[in-house]
Amino acid sequence: MGQSTYRPEIDGLRGISILGVLFYHARLGAPGGYVGVDVFFVISGYLITRLILSEQHAGRFSLVSFWERRVRRIGPALLALLLVALGISTLLLLPMDLRQTARAAAFQALLSGNFYFWRQTGYFAAPAELQPLIHTWSLAVEEQFYLAYPLLVMVCCRWSVAARQRLWFALAIVSFLACCYATAYHPAAAFYLAPLRAWELLVGALLGLSPGRSVPAWQSELCGLCGVFLIVASMLWFDQRTWFPGVAALMPVAGAALAVRFATAGTRVGMLLGHPWLVGVGLVSYSLYLWHWPLLSWFHYTGGARFESPLWRGSVALLAVGLAYASWRWVEQPIRRRCWLVQPQLLMGSALGGTLVVIGLAAAIDWAGGLPARFPAAVLEMAAALRPPQQVGPSDVDIRNDRVPPLGDADRRPSLLLWGDSHAVVLEPLLDELGRRWGVGLYSVAREATPIVTRAAAEHNRLVLDFIRRHRLKYVLLVARWSSVYDQLLQDRPFLVPTAERRHRLTALDDILNQLRQLGCTVWIMLEVPSQPGGDAYRAQLVYSRIWPAWCRLERASLRAYLDGTRNSRRLIWAAAERHAAQVIDPVPTCFDSSGQARVELDGKLLYFDDDHLTQDGARLLVGPLLEPLFAKIRSLDESTAAPDQK
Repeated sequence: MGQSTYRPEIDGLRGISILGVLFYHARLGAPGGYVGVDVFFVISGYLITRLILSEQHAGRFSLVSFWERRVRRIGPALLALLLVALGISTLLLLPMDLRQTARAAAFQALLSGNFYFWRQTGYFAAPAELQPLIHTWSLAVEEQFYLAYPLLVMVCCRWSVAARQRLWFALAIVSFLACCYATAYHPAAAFYLAPLRAWELLVGALLGLSPGRSVPAWQSELCGLCGVFLIVASMLWFDQRTWFPGVAALMPVAGAALAVRFATAGTRVGMLLGHPWLVGVGLVSYSLYLWHWPLLSWFHYTGGARFESPLWRGSVALLAVGLAYASWRWVEQPIRRRCWLVQPQLLMGSALGGTLVVIGLAAAIDWAGGLPARFPAAVLEMAAALRPPQQVGPSDVDIRNDRVPPLGDADRRPSLLLWGDSHAVVLEPLLDELGRRWGVGLYSVAREATPIVTRAAAEHNRLVLDFIRRHRLKYVLLVARWSSVYDQLLQDRPFLVPTAERRHRLTALDDILNQLRQLGCTVWIMLEVPSQPGGDAYRAQLVYSRIWPAWCRLERASLRAYLDGTRNSRRLIWAAAERHAAQVIDPVPTCFDSSGQARVELDGKLLYFDDDHLTQDGARLLVGPLLEPLFAKIRSLDESTAAPDQK
């Protein structure tokens, strides 16, 4: 847009948004700071629409010129990031994580990073803090919008403003409803895919399509203040447990829309947003968004418990601000102002060349298996032990059609069922081994990301109960990360879970246990193993604490912290088990040593492959002793019931 239409308060709003994102990622407050991305979407939709309309009215709009400006705005800093990220990641990341980063860089260079991360969101995919480029998904969403939206505007250029508003509004409603549905049933798609995020950009586009009617000054002040309040409140109120985007995204999106529309230069809120310091942060917000997450990811990857210090995280955040200024000053600005690459042909040729270089380097790294020769053989062996399971459980179609492969003793008719989420999945090799040893056959319908007491699992549960009935299974072992579905309901922020979902979770276990008892099943419920304080990067920290022990300190969960963090789920499960004559298996005796610290290594074996999932060695050493008596009892019961038939 021209200088005369420049609105510094928009840059101030960008400043608030990027500070929310930075504080959230650096864990310096703002547990819902991720909504800054949604505010960016609204701003982008607004500014792009105003730009296109102003050029159309002047009779000089050109798709080629539009896309050239987008390349000047986005391309140079992004390509610089991708190249630097590949270089530093090659120095730091383990082979399996380096390959993921290389693939992400290649996809992002092709404007499709969000598709890559959507396809990589299986429950056991590399966690976010091990992926230095995962934040680029939002750039891919905007880039795809920039490709498609101008075409829509051109097709509708002869329509009246009212007709275009109706179409934009209809598209936004469809996208929003699809996003709400996907948030409940396909959360990864809702988060990453452009069609399901388009409504946020279209809200901004609707603002840009018409400047709106003038309103009294006091209304502008009030609405602008409400807009900023909604944004800041969502940053402070939401957290990682909030069902997002979906309905929850309405709060920051509505706040952004109100702020863009009413917090103009003539209002007090607009003057606040136009403060030079806030505007300055907004001006470098793109580069700051690009660089802050890779820096935090690399430090967290290699720093372990040392990086848990707010001082360290704050220092890295300040480093990101300095790097963002350098990127803005010496990469963004010279090309945007046409000091470098003045000719469009030279710009596009350089962009194409840079893209091919990124793709070529990424392909070479991937082809070389993540360059394993960088590490000693002992480290590679250790890292290989941390690989998550490849199988993530049978689908509902498999269960319905009896395509669930048996485990354990192949000569015995299965009598035991393993049922639960990813914490159950990682126990399958152990149960297979125990079944063979004790002469017990079993099935597993455990599946990642399927907490059995949620509404989303209702159909899955019905199919599993039918499966138990058809196969006349007599024993059921329930294993899950119970705190993830119970403690949120009963602790600090139960209102973040919808009322219907909250009621369902509090009664679902009783319903399941009651139905299992009616089927004549003996039920064991295993409480969850302790989660470690290292968070998402615990897998890398397990290795780096042994490569650089002086730098990467590894923390372990304490018994007190474990009991405090799971007290509500433990209480609820013990009570339900007592009501329905189920038995509870408590992992505390094997998972904690005599000093009250969690065991993460035993007999030279690593026991966790991330912060809360056990390796095969971990399952064998920590859970094996707890399940041996269970299998012995099942074998004894099976023999006692089979004896009369043999006589």
